Amino acid sequence: IVEAQDGNGWRDLESIRVNLDGASSEDMVVTYHPRNGTAWTTSPYLTVVDDGELTPALRRMDGGALIDPFENTFYLDLPVRLAWGIPGHVGASTPKVSVQDFDNVVQNYLGLSGHLQDWMYADGVRLDFRADLNAGIMEIPYLSDQTAPVTSDVQVGFIGPGDTVRFEGRYAYVSGLANGVSIQPEIPLTMEITRQDAAKVSEPGKDYIPFSGEVWTETFTGGVFDFNITAPPVTNEFVYTFRLIDMPTGATDATDAYCGDFDGYGCAEFTLKVDFNAPKVASNSWELTKGGTEDALGEELPSSVLHCVDAVVTIEEPEKLLQDEVEIRWQFFSDPSTGLIWPVYGQAFGAEPLSSQVNLVKGVGEYYASVDCIDLWPDPVEPSASQMAGVRIIFWIHGTDSAGSSILGGGPTSEGNVVPINGNSDEATSQYNLINEEAVFTVGTVRFDPAQPEVGQQMNLEVYLQNTGSLAGTVDLRIMGVYDGIASRETVQTSQELAIGATAWESITLEAYLAPTTGLYYLIYDDVSGDLLYNGSDTAGGLINVKVQSDDGQAGAMALLLVGLVGVVAVLATLVMVLLRRGGGSDFDGEEDDYDDDEDQKQVVNIPASAPAADVSPQMAEAMKAFPQWSEEQIQGYFDQGWDIPSLLEWVNSQE
Repeated sequence: IVEAQDGNGWRDLESIRVNLDGASSEDMVVTYHPRNGTAWTTSPYLTVVDDGELTPALRRMDGGALIDPFENTFYLDLPVRLAWGIPGHVGASTPKVSVQDFDNVVQNYLGLSGHLQDWMYADGVRLDFRADLNAGIMEIPYLSDQTAPVTSDVQVGFIGPGDTVRFEGRYAYVSGLANGVSIQPEIPLTMEITRQDAAKVSEPGKDYIPFSGEVWTETFTGGVFDFNITAPPVTNEFVYTFRLIDMPTGATDATDAYCGDFDGYGCAEFTLKVDFNAPKVASNSWELTKGGTEDALGEELPSSVLHCVDAVVTIEEPEKLLQDEVEIRWQFFSDPSTGLIWPVYGQAFGAEPLSSQVNLVKGVGEYYASVDCIDLWPDPVEPSASQMAGVRIIFWIHGTDSAGSSILGGGPTSEGNVVPINGNSDEATSQYNLINEEAVFTVGTVRFDPAQPEVGQQMNLEVYLQNTGSLAGTVDLRIMGVYDGIASRETVQTSQELAIGATAWESITLEAYLAPTTGLYYLIYDDVSGDLLYNGSDTAGGLINVKVQSDDGQAGAMALLLVGLVGVVAVLATLVMVLLRRGGGSDFDGEEDDYDDDEDQKQVVNIPASAPAADVSPQMAEAMKAFPQWSEEQIQGYFDQGWDIPSLLEWVNSQE
């Protein structure tokens, strides 16, 4: 592009002369004649381009055609093509421009005062290669699998036999790339692609089939290539190389020299790995265990492990599995033979299976897949025990190898049913019967010590627990004291672990009450399930009164006073008897003899010091004999709470 002006208009110009070399040499000069719109050159290194799309032309500054002969500002569009291998052109060159009009035969050189752009000649080209070698990411050139199932990254994964792989990229001038600019050559270029011979490989983890090589060419223009490669039909790793051939005289392809400095995938060479073998689950390799243990699950899967199981399985795959393309799936069925989903599962999760990504570890010809602590029921609403009858859980492996071949390892079939991973034992088969398994606790006798506490007196609650469930465990007991319909106390205590069917007394210390109360009772809940285990308001002996605290000093004084009164009465009675006997004379002596005779005829009978009253029940009489330390009222209080004599004896003995 040459911008110029003439006061007499462009028609006054006889010629415009451009010397691209800028030196005294005349071997790179192009001359343009505005009157007839022609350009010519005698240079062996330049060719004026005039092919219809590109043609020499003088134009207005806005790009339009010049019509007015007196248009005094304009520019020359002069397309030229440089030859390859021009000698002596190293570094930048500044062109010179001169204009000659019909009024002045002397040439006018504008190079010293104009704003002329330097240009640089280069005839070396190479592949425009850009990649993050540390991350293994190709930017350009780029290879991509076009055949479904698609391999996301052919650099690390395998493709299927016969897959179509797209190969795209570009060539650019070396000088431009060195300055961060990608400038493509416009001439047609020819690429030669060579697939090398693939040898037979038989070793642990590899069984490659030999395949002969191939050479072919692809032609492209503008420096940009984009064509397809068809993968061979056998399992192997195929090495491809490519280069430019039949280049113009003087042109050079610097790709090999550039790529030889490092090992970059796609820089003059790449490998396509073809996998013809479908992966499958190894026989008897499936195992499901209780989370964090080595306890393998057989035919039954208890509900107690629904939220944490560990799974391991071996997948036979000599080639390549990708971490994010393999998962374990599972689903709950009422009838897996027809694919009928358990309605409770369908309501919680819909019709699709649940899944979990696996951790893969490469072995020799196989991969070890594992998942720790799978939550099989990730929903806050738990199924009830009654809903679990007849439910089957089936696991399977879902995914593909890097070539897109599906893993053979159970799952839905074309017949509409769902099959497990089959093994030679229940532990190696991925189908399970769901059973309810949990620790269930009931509360029997509840007793309080003391039975009728006083204000400020600490009270112990003894709870008789039994595990009636199908799993050993503990229970979190939430104890609430209720007075006038308001919960005034609350305590939570975890019980000791009880085996299936086991019983035990659980002792719980309760806070003292600071004021007297009547009609107090306690509620005992399972703090996890919220089930009410004991209600003191509808249990015999469950109501408690907190009495006013007694004064020990006054009680002692009263006892001493009573003892003193009894002593005085005894002394008075003795004096009366003495006086009576003295006043009776000899009669008294005769009576005394009669008394002695009667005394010889009497029998001695031992009477218990604290014999029960004659009007008590037989049960109370027996209890008063067994527990002389308690009053009748205290014993009756225990009976009202549901105690009997054997349980009271057991409790008393346990306190000693």
